[in-house]
Amino acid sequence: MIARWMFGSVLFSALVALAALALERALRATGRPTRWPWALAMGVASGWPVIAPFVLTASPDTATIGALGVGAPIDGLSDPSLTVSTMWGAMLVWVQRADALWRALWISASAALLVQLLVAIRVLRQVRHRAHPTELDGESVLVDAALGPAVVGLLDPRIVVPTWLLELDGSLRTLVLRHEREHCRAGDPALVWLSAIMTTALPWNPVLWWMASRLRAAMEIDCDARTVRTEDDRARYAKLLLLIAQQKTQARFIPMLSTSTSQLSRRISAMHQRSLRHASLRALAASTIALVAIAAACSPRIASNLTSPTPVTATTPTPAATGAEPKPTTVTPPYFDFQVERPATIVAGSIGPRYPDSLRTAGVQGDVLAQFVVNTDGSVDMSTLKVLRTAHAAFSESVRAALVNMRFTPALVGDRAVRQLVQAPFSFALDRNSASAGPVSAPRPSRDARATEKIELQIEPAPSPVAPPPSLAGASRRPAKPVAGSVGPQYPQTLRDAKVEGEVMVQFVVDASGKAEMSSLKVLRSSHDLFTQAVREALAQMTFEPAEIDGRKVKQLMQTPFQFSLSKD
Repeated sequence: MIARWMFGSVLFSALVALAALALERALRATGRPTRWPWALAMGVASGWPVIAPFVLTASPDTATIGALGVGAPIDGLSDPSLTVSTMWGAMLVWVQRADALWRALWISASAALLVQLLVAIRVLRQVRHRAHPTELDGESVLVDAALGPAVVGLLDPRIVVPTWLLELDGSLRTLVLRHEREHCRAGDPALVWLSAIMTTALPWNPVLWWMASRLRAAMEIDCDARTVRTEDDRARYAKLLLLIAQQKTQARFIPMLSTSTSQLSRRISAMHQRSLRHASLRALAASTIALVAIAAACSPRIASNLTSPTPVTATTPTPAATGAEPKPTTVTPPYFDFQVERPATIVAGSIGPRYPDSLRTAGVQGDVLAQFVVNTDGSVDMSTLKVLRTAHAAFSESVRAALVNMRFTPALVGDRAVRQLVQAPFSFALDRNSASAGPVSAPRPSRDARATEKIELQIEPAPSPVAPPPSLAGASRRPAKPVAGSVGPQYPQTLRDAKVEGEVMVQFVVDASGKAEMSSLKVLRSSHDLFTQAVREALAQMTFEPAEIDGRKVKQLMQTPFQFSLSKD
């Protein structure tokens, strides 16, 4: 789940960067160096996400959507109880399916930056060899035709100045050399290379790149503050910065006096900044913000759950009669259909639900859409059973009673059996003398006393969570349903003559006026294109009673099966 880990790392880095920014403001208000909050922040932001998966306990099964707090999928008629965390988790699930692409992009970007890093090392070595050493105002320096003023070298840093600098006034040269000596004394070359290595290792983290830029600016501002000692120095130094900026000499991998236009403006502003009023209060406020950001970054949701998901633990109490203490049990979140390599299937010979006698006598037909989890042993976890749609309570009870004893072939991920969330429509239909077609959920009285009962059962993948319209979040609601007497699809003559039966499962939105929005129509399952066309034509003419929330008519997403069946002699 590399995409999920990357997302958590960026979020964690953003909170750490916010803390560093607040600490920078606090230190600047008190006149202290500001580079170290950024150096520490970069180390934490790049280090913790890398080591977290190794130091935190993780379970293979918890690296699924369940670890994000995602609830069960909604049914086809829309479930307004869908939470924001469910929607966010659903989006992440689809992003995670591109894990292979993320890895390839990561490796490619890091490889390109590594090549750039190696080229920079070679170029800087060439600079040290081609530049000729000399004494400048009592300082041993290297003179180069193009590069500088800068500090080159990690273990043995040397000051490099350009040829044109030799022609400057002595007082200006003194400021330049003082600035570069401060870089050497503070160990800035090491910080620059460490930040370059971090961004090369994690090139996909934009917050890390921003922190590297802030670190470079903080280093220069700190050195500027130690270089400028008098008011005259400040005026001459500002002009010196503008002069050097015009030379367009910049390098990413070494600390140097030349810098970008945005940083130059910030440096000059910081250099002319007067003592702040209420500096102590400003520092205290900034420190408080930093502490809040650090606390948020260290929270389990950010520092642990996003960077390295841990098992969701629930306490399952034992029966009171035993007197035993409740013991923690690891609850493994179920997988969705698209997350498994082989979905759960019904074991051949499993007995389906029994047609309720009272409804069969009354000629009542209908369907039940049930959602449940199939365990790794093939049994149904009855505690997860949820009736999403039913035509009659007696149908629901029949399905509930049958599922207790039904057995399934468990879903597989590789060679490992896993729990899977499925949705199963159970259709209760009576054969009749004439061809008919219509929504299974619409009760139809029997006209044949010799009708043979027919129960159809199949499992369809549970759909990924879909956001219901915001207007469905009311307390009292009534779902949409076809208007009584509404004409269903016509049975295609060609298929009827060939005695072809089948079913079409469609999804569409019923607007507030009771009409199906044909632009939203989606065919989820169809046994023949002619059946699909018949349903499409019928829906354009059908009328529904629109859904209502607190007496107000609203749009609703529906999922409806249309069954085409022929009577048997």
